[in-house]
Amino acid sequence: MWIAIHIYLCKDLMHYMDDVWSYDMNPTLTYYAPYECFYPEKQVTLLHLYNDLGLLHIKSKQLFGPALEIIGLYINT
Repeated sequence: MWIAIHIYLCKDLMHYMDDVWSYDMNPTLTYYAPYECFYPEKQVTLLHLYNDLGLLHIKSKQLFGPALEIIGLYINT
C-alpha cells in the first residue's frame, strides 16, 4: 500500500488483509478499459497499479457506491 499512497498518490486508502477501500469525493467516474466500466478515479489508479505490479484482480470485487460491505461489515454512508 505504500506504493499506492506515496508513488501513485492514492490518498486515504484503508486496507485489511486483501481488501482495500477508500472514498472519492470527485463525482466524475473514469473509464477502466480492461473491465469496460466506469469507476471512481482513485479506484482506477489503484487498478492500474495492480496491473503494473502484475497483481491479479477481478471485476466482481470492484465495488463502489454509498453503501458497501467491507470485511463483513455493512457500511452505509
